[in-house]
Amino acid sequence: MPGQTAQEFWNNKVAGLPRVSGDIGSTFASLKGKVEQLDDALGLDMPLAAIEGALQEFEAVHQGLTSTRVNSGLKSLFEMLDRRARFPFVPRDAFLAIGQARYATKTPPGFKDSAPWLGDFFVWADFLLGLASVTSPRQGLVVMVTEDRKSDWEVRGHVHPILAGEVKALTGCRFQLWTVEQLRELVEST
Repeated sequence: MPGQTAQEFWNNKVAGLPRVSGDIGSTFASLKGKVEQLDDALGLDMPLAAIEGALQEFEAVHQGLTSTRVNSGLKSLFEMLDRRARFPFVPRDAFLAIGQARYATKTPPGFKDSAPWLGDFFVWADFLLGLASVTSPRQGLVVMVTEDRKSDWEVRGHVHPILAGEVKALTGCRFQLWTVEQLRELVEST
């Protein structure tokens, strides 16, 4: 797993999502309190009861968003990955100029990212470093699982030829991008 991917997963999911979940819970509590205040002040049971009902229904349906279960589930997933995966990181200082040059010349991946962010480039550089450490890829195929479908990764449904060429030069293998759904289907079929 590219080190940049692990870092972004941690920042956006493990560390960031519980904060958002807590915000949702606090917002619900505040909104419920405001509705109760308005109900008490105006004596309008009918419309406000409907609002309270909608809030209760949302809380029931989305309870997982406001519980610590979200945090513990994501931490468990990250701990499992930490036990089973490698997390290569290219030296950021040494690769920064390369990433900036690729971005400026619209060389994939990452030229669709907002400047000066080079997240996709570092995902790719870390991915290639990980591939370089594998002695023999299986089946003559290298796969990256991603939900990113911007034109700096794919062109008309096919992996960008520059990326395919870089993987071929490094490993001698074909390169494909799969979605999480494609990976899930493969796992379920075997």
